[in-house]
Amino acid sequence: MLCEFCGEEEATVHLTELVNGKISEFHLCVKCAEKKGVQSPSLSEPFSSLGALLSGVIEELALNEPVEKGTTCPGCGASYFEFKKTGRLGCPKCYNTFQKQLKSLLRKIHGNTRHTGKRPVIAPISAVPAQDLELEKLKKELTKAIEKEEFERAAELRDKIKQGGTKNNG
Repeated sequence: MLCEFCGEEEATVHLTELVNGKISEFHLCVKCAEKKGVQSPSLSEPFSSLGALLSGVIEELALNEPVEKGTTCPGCGASYFEFKKTGRLGCPKCYNTFQKQLKSLLRKIHGNTRHTGKRPVIAPISAVPAQDLELEKLKKELTKAIEKEEFERAAELRDKIKQGGTKNNG
C-alpha cells in the first residue's frame, strides 16, 4: 500500500484517529508521518523484538504488583523486576515462582487467566483438555436435542454443562 499523502513510498505508519466519535485511518510513509508531526521513537526503527514491545506494556500494567524483595527464580535466578524490564521470563520455573503476579498481569491484559477462545483446527486432541472436549460435545448434543424438540434431554444436557460436564453422558 502506498502512502496516502505522497503516493510514492510504501505506507509503513498506520494511524487511527478518533475525533468526536468518528474514526479516521491514515496510511503514511515514514517521511510523511514525520512531516505531519507524528512523533514516535519507533518510526525510523522497528521494534527490536516482541520482548521489547511487551516490556513497555508489562511495565505499565505491573507497576503495583506486590513482589517480595529478593524473590528470584530458583532455576535461573531471574527476578520479577527483570521480567518487567525485558518482558521475558528466564526459564520454565519462573512461571511457578511468579505465578501470582503473572496471573494478575494476564487478567489485566486478557480479562481472564484461562483460554476460552477458539483453538486451531489442527490442534492435536492431546493439547485440548478432556473436559473442554466433553463440554463441546455436550453443547452440540444440546443443540441437536433442542432442534429435535427433545426438551427433557436438553434440560439434562444443560444441567451437565452447568456442572462442567461428567463422564456419564447416558
